[in-house]
Order: sequence, then structure tokens, then C-alpha cells
Amino acid sequence: MRYTFTIPGPCVAKERPRVGKYGNIYTPSATKAYEKKVAQMALIAKVPELSGPLRVRIVAHFTDKSKKPVAVAPMTTGADVDNMAKSVLDGLKGCFNDRQVYRLEATKLIGKGRDFTDVEIEEYERDSEEV
Repeated sequence: MRYTFTIPGPCVAKERPRVGKYGNIYTPSATKAYEKKVAQMALIAKVPELSGPLRVRIVAHFTDKSKKPVAVAPMTTGADVDNMAKSVLDGLKGCFNDRQVYRLEATKLIGKGRDFTDVEIEEYERDSEEV
């Protein structure tokens, strides 16, 4: 089975945990808010609790704010793509454990338009030709 959904707004990279002034460790608020947004979009898309191996594809689209005309192109600036993928996967922890992901494809693109992130989750099917 395959599940797809879109997260509106810019993809937020997973930030490192912080230590508060009293020694408490906490997740930065921007990361927590984005993970909650991911969970809400997955709920709206009716992504159930999943068991077994999963393939996950994440494509983060960012708006090019420059004046020059640009088609959609790979983005090599900004946050690391692996930290963006981590924030999406952590937002999906209500659906599955990220240890279940056997294949992860994460891409950052820049172009004209709006900021959004497309997510595709596919359950492994034993009869499938792809591994």
C-alpha cells in the first residue's frame, strides 16, 4: 500500500536538543512545531499505524526568492537534507518507527512557487520486484 501527502510551508530541519539553564534537555520549539504539523498532515491523509519494512520518499520544495528566472533545480544551500528527513520521520512516529525504513530518498529542490514538502510512504510487498 502507498500513502502520499503534502506538508505546506518550508521543511524544517531537525535541530539538536538544547540544554536549558537549569540543566534540562529540550527539543527546540521550531522542531517540535514542525513535527506536530507532519503528524497532523499524516492524520488528515489517513496514514495508519504501519508495521513491516517501508520505503519513504521526501521531496522538500523551496521558493527561489531571487529575481532571476529559475526552473526547478537541486538545492545545495540551507539546512542539510538528512536533518530535514529526520524531522519528517520523527513527525511520523505515530504511524511507524523510523527503524522500519529500509529505503529513504530525500531531495531538496528550489524553484518559483511555494514552499511545501511531499511525502510518500510505501509498504514493502514481498512480490514486488524492487528492493
